[in-house]
Amino acid sequence: MTDIDSILNNHGLRKTIFRKELLNLFYNTQSSLTHEEIKNIIGSKGDKVTIYRALEAFEKNGLIHRVPDKKNLSRYALCNKNCSSDQHIHNHAHFICNNC
Repeated sequence: MTDIDSILNNHGLRKTIFRKELLNLFYNTQSSLTHEEIKNIIGSKGDKVTIYRALEAFEKNGLIHRVPDKKNLSRYALCNKNCSSDQHIHNHAHFICNNC
């Protein structure tokens, strides 16, 4: 089980109910998520601005990173343990197929 409170605390982020739920969503999802997908899953608990602010804070503090997609949407995925607020380190590629 992931200790969401400790993760947020270790990254210097406030432990709001919304941030805990959002981070938990990332830990329980096997793929990257768009803002729209997050909004659909979370529902009325977070408005558009709240979601964007939380995503920005998570990205800035090395918890998530942006992943491009072929529709020019930003997708977000969990970072690995080597990422920090100073540097995102990912040893894997994200491919976009234009033929499928």
